[in-house]
Parts: sequence; C-alpha cells; structure tokens
Amino acid sequence: MSMWKLDPENVKNYIVDIYILFGLFAINAVSEVIYYLDPVHGDYTNHPGIKTMLDTALKVYRAQRGAKVSKQKSNNITWISIKCPRQTNNIDCGYYVLRFMKEIVEKNKTIIPETYFANSSPSYSEEDLMELKEEWCQYVLDMKII
Repeated sequence: MSMWKLDPENVKNYIVDIYILFGLFAINAVSEVIYYLDPVHGDYTNHPGIKTMLDTALKVYRAQRGAKVSKQKSNNITWISIKCPRQTNNIDCGYYVLRFMKEIVEKNKTIIPETYFANSSPSYSEEDLMELKEEWCQYVLDMKII
C-alpha cells in the first residue's frame, strides 16, 4: 500500500517540510541522477527518508519504462550536491530555489556539474532577487491568475 493511501495529509506535510529543509532536488530520471541544491547548505543525508523516497520513485520509474540495469547499478542511484549561492538570511530560500530553477532551465542542459555556479557570486544580490520577483509578478499578471 502506498504512503498516499495511508495518510495523504501526512505525506503532503512531509514533502513540504522536505522542501523547506532542503531547497531543490533536480532529477534526471533516465540517467538516474539526483542533483541537490541548497542555499542554506543543509545536508540531505541527515534525513534518510527523503533519499529513500526519491530512490524508490526512480526505481519505480525504471521498472515502468522497462529499463534494464545491471545488478551492480540496481541500488545505486547517483546523488550530486551542487555548490550554489548561499542565502544571507532565513527568508529568501524560496527565491534562491526559483533562481536556481530559472538558471538551469535557461541553460537547457541535461546535467548539472558540481561547479555549475562556480562563476556566480557567493550569494545573490538584492537586485538579482528583485529581478526574479518582478519576473514572477509579470508572469502571474500575464497568465491572468489574479
């Protein structure tokens, strides 16, 4: 029986807590690589439940697409922690994660090297974050969501 069937509210809260604790997980399901980006530099290994959950999701995806994997690789999903800009306060994590997502999508790459943000400053400037906030506001206005 899946976790969702057992208690969907607890699972939803768990996933929200994971997002708050960890930042961003970018997943390349075909290559079976999970990239971890965290502006607070928490460590996902302190919470083995999230690793188990994402590893299991990739194994289910593998089985559903009928992928053939060697026994050596069968339990070995690659996890890569990406060095990324750090936030300077406790409130901008969401903007940092959105900025990471924007930069990754704009570069249109299927891999994220550990040094992906090597040329970035140690943290985003107020101007960088304001630009992102304005882009999201414009997007919401354009979509006529409100």
